[in-house]
Amino acid sequence: MCALVGSIMVREIGGYLELERFAGEPFHPDAIALNSGRGCLAYLIELRHIGTVWLPDFMCDSVYGLFEREGVHVRRYPINASLLPDYPSFDMKDGDWLLLMDYYGQLQPGEVDRASEVSCGNLIVDETQGFFRKPWGNADTTYTCRKWFGVPDGAYLCTKDGVRLPRDLERDESFNRMGFVVGRFERTASEFYDLASANNALFSQEPAKAMSSLTENLLNAVDYSQVLMRRRRNWAHLAQRLEVSNLLGLSEPWGPFMYPYKVDDAGDVRSRLAREGVFVPMLWPNVAVDDGVGPVAHDCASNILPLPIDQRYDLEDMEVLVEVLLRCLN
Repeated sequence: MCALVGSIMVREIGGYLELERFAGEPFHPDAIALNSGRGCLAYLIELRHIGTVWLPDFMCDSVYGLFEREGVHVRRYPINASLLPDYPSFDMKDGDWLLLMDYYGQLQPGEVDRASEVSCGNLIVDETQGFFRKPWGNADTTYTCRKWFGVPDGAYLCTKDGVRLPRDLERDESFNRMGFVVGRFERTASEFYDLASANNALFSQEPAKAMSSLTENLLNAVDYSQVLMRRRRNWAHLAQRLEVSNLLGLSEPWGPFMYPYKVDDAGDVRSRLAREGVFVPMLWPNVAVDDGVGPVAHDCASNILPLPIDQRYDLEDMEVLVEVLLRCLN
């Protein structure tokens, strides 16, 4: 640690111990390490001089707000039943950019190739739900850390050509945002829900910054092979038990985010699950009440139950989850 003595910055020696320094490596070592997924997009706006962007109608409204705040003209395209752009329904102009969302890690290489062709190479692939996927060679690829690991922030950006901004970014600091992360380690999520929500809201106004030293250090402590193995095993168990009744046709992603289980009238099921102590988020609730979105986006936002399969849980937990879910469905 360094301290300012007079006008000179000197390294502190002695005193109490801080958090240990972890010696691991990041999963995306060649990426630009930033503060948030929205920070990645703000970085790309400046780097690529984006003037107009096409965003899917099945997406968090904060992403729309980010582009609009940065002075980018936002257009919206509908997704089809395969969770891909409904290309016949919209027409991109020269110089427009396309953001392609990899929903639940289902995106296939040929689909990225088509998006790159339609956008003339002006393509961003959002891997918020596909952290373990490698960067797409024909697109700029963004990743988010805090939806996958116990950190309050952090994201990675891989540009297709390796270019970076010619200026240094201010480094973020995370020490005052760790309360809900360490709190849940020892207590329940409900006790720290307000802090977690406030942390999520914070990034709607934050500019692009370099990843904090604290988050970078914590990510170096993650056993990524163990995380990946456990997520894949949990996905396979839920798929075996629920695939027949799932209204979504799915392929197993390499690194699963959540298991998207689609049912009719998911809102009632979600409420019953919560009463049983199983908390399933509604991703992007803004879509469910937006009259301007297409029917597929509205249906997905309303009726997909993203079931947790992350590294905190084992197969016994997954079976408990299935039993509770089936009871709530009946």
